[in-house]
Amino acid sequence: MAGERPPDADAVWAEAFGGNGVPADDLDALSRVALLEDGNGQVAAAGRMYYADGAYWLDGIAVRAAYRAQGYGDLLTRMMLDMAITHGARMIRINTPGDCVSFFKRYGFRAAGEVEGVATMELRAEDVRLTCSAS
Repeated sequence: MAGERPPDADAVWAEAFGGNGVPADDLDALSRVALLEDGNGQVAAAGRMYYADGAYWLDGIAVRAAYRAQGYGDLLTRMMLDMAITHGARMIRINTPGDCVSFFKRYGFRAAGEVEGVATMELRAEDVRLTCSAS
C-alpha cells in the first residue's frame, strides 16, 4: 500500500508501540506498508519501508502479542527485505531497540551506531540473507 495509513496496520503499531500508529509521523507516496494475516484473516503483523538518506529504511516492524514466537516477525522481515531489493535497494537500514539487534543480525544487518539504547543497523543488498531460519 503506497502512502496510505491502513487501519489494520495502525492497530498493530498502536498495540506494539503505544499511541496512534507507526513511529514515523507520516507515510509518503514512496512508503510501502506490509501486513501479514493469520489463517482467519486477522492482521498479525505490520511493517513499513521508506526511502531516505540514500537507503531504504525498515520501520514499525511489529507483531501482535498473541502471534509472537510463531514466525510472523521472521516472515515479515524477509518479506520486507525482498520488497526493498525488488525496489532496487543498495543499502537497507533499520533503527531497533538494543534487545532486538540479534534478531536482525541473522539477516546480515551490522551495527552502524547506537543512541540511547536504539541501534542503527545497516545491510548492503548483496549481503541480505533471506534463507535464515527462525529461532
